[in-house]
Amino acid sequence: SYSPPRPSEYLEAELLDHDERHELRQLAQEITAGENTEYGKLLAIHDWVAQNIFYNWDGYLSGNYGRTDAYGTLKNKTSVCHGYAVLTETLLRNAGIPARVVAGHALGASADGKYWDEVDHSKTNHAWNEAFVDGRWVMIDVTWDSGNRYKNGQFHQGEMDYCYFDPSLEAFSHTHKMMP
Repeated sequence: SYSPPRPSEYLEAELLDHDERHELRQLAQEITAGENTEYGKLLAIHDWVAQNIFYNWDGYLSGNYGRTDAYGTLKNKTSVCHGYAVLTETLLRNAGIPARVVAGHALGASADGKYWDEVDHSKTNHAWNEAFVDGRWVMIDVTWDSGNRYKNGQFHQGEMDYCYFDPSLEAFSHTHKMMP
């Protein structure tokens, strides 16, 4: 039988390097300074990552993603979904918010505009986050809310969105499917 994850299991930031851990902890504190609620901290981190990280289209198209760990994503300012999700998870955990990376299948670029019954969704192709705030798990996909793109060797600042910040399960399920 299914039992929801215990939030306390998702608080530790998994970074081995002391300096990287320190820098990410400081950044999380800066981003969330002045936020008094868990939800406010979650939103502040979502917004910061969405505004400051650029989706690496060059890497996605070539298959050479570069570093997708939290620190590498921060330093390079580019990544694919895994880097967005790991950085978001690390910042949230450093702000005292239980968070995890979720792997699944999403109807993004690889779906070519097709819906669930027309695509092979037996393998993962996307990563996003869940965070435990105000007594519940909240879904967020910072990658899809960020309009930033790194393409043809250039940074393009885009519009940020909130479509994938705390959506209903029903709305999220139209485009995202968790994999066991």
